[in-house]
Amino acid sequence: MQNYRILVTEDSKTTSDLIRLHLTNKNYVVDAAYNSSEALELIKEYEYDLIILDILLPDFNGYELCEKIRQSIYCPIIIVSSIGDQESILKALSIGADDYITKPFNVKEIEARIAANIRRNVIYKSSHKDNSGKPISIRDMILDNKKHSLSYKDKTVQLTITEYNLLMNLYRGKGVPKNYETLYEETWGVKYLDDIKSLKVHISNLRKKIKALGYPTEVIENIRGRGYILNLD
Repeated sequence: MQNYRILVTEDSKTTSDLIRLHLTNKNYVVDAAYNSSEALELIKEYEYDLIILDILLPDFNGYELCEKIRQSIYCPIIIVSSIGDQESILKALSIGADDYITKPFNVKEIEARIAANIRRNVIYKSSHKDNSGKPISIRDMILDNKKHSLSYKDKTVQLTITEYNLLMNLYRGKGVPKNYETLYEETWGVKYLDDIKSLKVHISNLRKKIKALGYPTEVIENIRGRGYILNLD
């Protein structure tokens, strides 16, 4: 079994030690940072398979740290925070976080979410094998399976792990609507638990990136009562 490396960024030593203990017992290699600056230094030194962030950090907050990490790193990011209001959760997901867990948390839930996100990342890294690594044509756009980018004419946008997997799962649907439960479970690798808001946020981010390319029509459609469909016509 591969020893995946995880970074826990949490200013509470008690919470950090609790998470580290349980993950170490599951054979993960775990590093700890107690503020954003320490986290950035560790990220320069090691390649992480997953990063856990708190929002309330002593130097600059987890939102800012998440955005900095996302400028160059595409491993899964899970927010674990005592801030549990819907606005904060949606903000975290919209700036690049892949998952959000509120405190107090169940350690078993964290373990399950970590395993699912790492599994997705492994699939993400090997996904260039689709079409033998050749780019995929989606209407007039080009999806690069190796760089995980989407291009239209002279513009290109980089996709996050979640966005790439969502787009690939919709593409594999071959123009047939996928209901929320199926699309969620295929993309996140965990059982759907009525988490439609998270799915909608990531779909919205994907639509915004397609719009930023200057693509003239809506490609991802929501068919009421049936789910999402990638319009390939």
